[in-house]
Parts: sequence; C-alpha cells; structure tokens
Amino acid sequence: AARTRIIHQQTLIAEFEPEKALATLPAMLRDPQERERAMQDLEYVTGAPAEMSGKTRVMYDRIRQLLKVEMETA
Repeated sequence: AARTRIIHQQTLIAEFEPEKALATLPAMLRDPQERERAMQDLEYVTGAPAEMSGKTRVMYDRIRQLLKVEMETA
C-alpha cells in the first residue's frame, strides 16, 4: 500500500510539475552509485541511447547531466 501511494504521488509530481521533478533528482539520488543505477534502470526501460527517439534522447541526456553521470563508451 505504501509503495502504491508513493508511486501515485511521484507520478502526479512528474505529470504536473515536470521541471520541479527533474530539479529534485540530484537531492533524491545523492550517492554516485544510486545515480548510476538510476541511469541503468532508465536505459533498461527506454533502450540504448543510440536507439532512442529524439525527444527521449534529449530527456535522457538532461537527466544524465543533472545527475552528473558520465556516458559510457562502448
């Protein structure tokens, strides 16, 4: 029940206040390992950056920059 409530609250924030939601990411994910994991999870959902649509790639890059996570080179 608590997990469902949190997901619902976060969904509302992301939907109605996207700029605020993005601005809170660095504070929510303070640890470098947490930030790296978040980016890995994001890629798992969206696919590899090279395969993303333009709009998705722009948001991906913005989140990566906010979290100060370096792009991995293959």
